[in-house]
Amino acid sequence: MRVKKPKRPTTPPSEDEVDDNFVVDPDQIFDELPQPFRLVDKTLRQIFDAAWERIECIEERKALKRSKAVLPLFDLAKQLSEYNGTTCICTAAEGNYLFISNTNRFLVVDSLLDTVVASYEELEDNTVQMSACCLQEGCFLISTLDDVGCAKLFCFTGDKVHLIKTFSEPEGISKQAMVTLVDISQDGGYIGVGWKVPMKESWVEIYKIPRETWIKELETAMAVAVRSRKPTLAESSAPDLEEIAAAEQLLKSTEDQEPPEGTSPSGSRPSSAQAGQHQPGLSVISFTKPAAVLRVRPPAPVGPCAATNCSAALKATDAEGNVIGTGSSHVLMMQFFENYDKAFQQLHKEELKYLNIDDQDLTSFPRLHFLAPSRLIPSGLESAPSKVNSLAVWWSGGTQLYMYSLVKNAKDLEHKPDIVWPHSEKIIISAVSECGCFMALGLNTGTVVVWDVYRGTLLRVCPITEKGRILVLCFLTSNEGLITTQGNDLSPSSASSCANLIVSCDDGTFCLLQCGVALSHSAKPLEDRSAVDKEVITNVVNMSQTPQVVAAVVTSGRITMYDVCSCTAICHVGLPESYLLSPQLPCICASGKVLILIGAQSNGENQEALDSETTVPFSYNLQLFPTLKKYWREDVTSEVSPPKQTDTIEARLHSLIQGRLVSQEDRQMRLQQRWAQYQTELKNIHNNKTRRNYSTWLTAKSVSVT
Repeated sequence: MRVKKPKRPTTPPSEDEVDDNFVVDPDQIFDELPQPFRLVDKTLRQIFDAAWERIECIEERKALKRSKAVLPLFDLAKQLSEYNGTTCICTAAEGNYLFISNTNRFLVVDSLLDTVVASYEELEDNTVQMSACCLQEGCFLISTLDDVGCAKLFCFTGDKVHLIKTFSEPEGISKQAMVTLVDISQDGGYIGVGWKVPMKESWVEIYKIPRETWIKELETAMAVAVRSRKPTLAESSAPDLEEIAAAEQLLKSTEDQEPPEGTSPSGSRPSSAQAGQHQPGLSVISFTKPAAVLRVRPPAPVGPCAATNCSAALKATDAEGNVIGTGSSHVLMMQFFENYDKAFQQLHKEELKYLNIDDQDLTSFPRLHFLAPSRLIPSGLESAPSKVNSLAVWWSGGTQLYMYSLVKNAKDLEHKPDIVWPHSEKIIISAVSECGCFMALGLNTGTVVVWDVYRGTLLRVCPITEKGRILVLCFLTSNEGLITTQGNDLSPSSASSCANLIVSCDDGTFCLLQCGVALSHSAKPLEDRSAVDKEVITNVVNMSQTPQVVAAVVTSGRITMYDVCSCTAICHVGLPESYLLSPQLPCICASGKVLILIGAQSNGENQEALDSETTVPFSYNLQLFPTLKKYWREDVTSEVSPPKQTDTIEARLHSLIQGRLVSQEDRQMRLQQRWAQYQTELKNIHNNKTRRNYSTWLTAKSVSVT
C-alpha cells in the first residue's frame, strides 16, 4: 500500500515580503518626524537653500563690482549740429575728408576744420551704405546705396562733386531688380554691385573702372573751365590790383548775405550745382561708362546627374578625385532623389502638417572681397603686385568660397570659378586684411578658418565658441604692415606669414587669435575689468595711429578702447545722456586723430528705438584722451604713408623658412612625444587582440561545430 508523502515545505524567500526599501524614505535614519512633516521640512529646506545661494551670488557680484577697476569715460564731444539728419558717414584711407549723407544731400567735409568743402544737393532717398577710395591725390571715388535699392557713383576732386553713374536697373534684365550692396576695390580699379529680384534670384556684377580715362576727362574739363574764365588779351594787360579788388568785393557781398536755411554753414564752399553755373565746363562732364567684366550667380542646388545609367555617370566624374568643385558632378541619378523625397515625406508626415507654408524670400545674399595677385591667381604678380586681379565670393547658406580672375579674357560675363574652397560647415562671416594677404572665414559652428591668400596656405583652424555665433572678424593692421605680438612687444612683420585676428561672438566671447604656421596656442581673451557681465561686441574698428588700440562697440551703445597687447580695456567713449549710438560704424578720420560717432535721441514711446530725424554726428579729438597718450607714435605726422607694396614671393618664402627654423625645437619635442606614444598604442592593440582571441564569440560557425 502506497503511502502519500507529505509535501515539501516551500523555500522561504531571501528577503521579507514587505520591501521596506521601496517605501521608506532614506532620510528617516536622520529624521524622527513622520512622513507629512518630513515632506514639508524638506520643501522648506530647498526653498531656503535656493534663496541663500541667490543671496551669495548677489553678494559676490557686489564684491566683484567693488573690486573692478574704474575706467575713465570720455563723453565730452563736439556736436556737429549743422549736419542734423546725418544717415551715413565714411572716409577714405587717408582720412582728410569726411563724406556725409545728410537729408537728401551729399556733403564733403574737412575732417579737421569741420567745414563743408563741396556738396551734392540732388539725393532723393536716405543713404544706408557708403564707401570711398582714393583714385589719386586729391581725387576720390564714392559709392552710395539708398533705402530703395538705388546705387550711385560719385567723384570728388577740388571742390566739386560729380555724379558718374546711377545703378538703378540692370541692362537687359528685369526692371524689378534692386541693388543690395556696392563695394569698391582698394585700388579703385573695380566696383562690385549686388542685384536682387525679390523672391526670384540674386547675382553680382563686377565693373572695371576706367581710372585713367576718368582722370583725363576731369583734367580736360577743368582746363576748359579755366580757359573760359580767362580774360581777353586786352583785359589781361590790366593790373592785378583790379582782379584783387573785384575778388574782395565779391567776398564782401557774399559775407553780407545771410545764408538761407538748409545751406552749408559759414566758411563752407558752394555746392556743385551752384559752382557749375560759373564753370560750365564742369557741369556737363560726360564720363566713360564702366565696363562689366564678370557676372556671378549663386551656385545651383544639387540635382540629379544627366546620365541615363550608372556606367555613364561614372565615366563623366573624376575617378581619382583630384578635382574639388561645386559638387554638381556626381553619380546620383533621378531615382535617388525621388526615393529620397518620398522617404522624407513618409517619415515626417506628422511634422509637415505644422510647417509654415508662407512664401519666404530664400534668395542668397552675396559677400565679396577684392584680392591682390597671389600664387593662386598669379596674373600681375610681378608687374602690378598691388592692383586687384581677382574676386572672392561666398553666398549666404553656402559652404564654399569661390575665386574668380578679373583679368583673364573670357567670351562670356558668366564663367566658372577658377578656385573653389569647400568647408565643412556654412560660412556666416568673412574678413580680409588691409594688405589683402590674409582671409578669415567664420563658420556657423563657431570655428574660424584663416588662410594666407598670397601663398595659398592654411594658417589656422581654431574653434572659438561652442554655443555662440561669430559676429565680428577684424584683422589688426598698421601703416607698416601686420602687427605680430611677441610677448608684450609689437613688431611689424609684413613679410612673415603671421596675422592677428579679433573675434567676437554673441555669447560674450571677445578674444585675440594669433594665426601663423608655427602658432598653435589658444585665443587670448580681451577683458574689460570694469564690467561685471560680459557684453556682446557688435563691431570693431582699427586705430591707424595707435595700432595697439582697437575701438569696440557693445550692444549697450557704449564704445570701449582695448589694448590688444595687454588684452585689457583702457577707457570708455560715450555720447551725451540724451543720445543713443546709431547702428552706423564709428569713423576714424584726420589721420587717425578724430573719432566720429552718429547719435540720435530715443523715441518717446520706445526708449530703445532711435528717432531718425534727430541724428547728429559727434566729433572726438583722440589726442585729448589722457589714457591714449602713451600709445601715440612718436613719428605721427599729418600725412599718411602710402600703402606698402606686397612683398615678393622670395621674401615670403624666406620668412616661411625663418619661421620653420624658429619652431624647430617645438616641432622636435612634439615629434618625440608622438613617437613615445606609439609604444603605448602598440601595447594596447596587442592586449586587445589577445583578449579578443581568448573571449567566446557565439557565431553561426561556432554553434554548428559544437
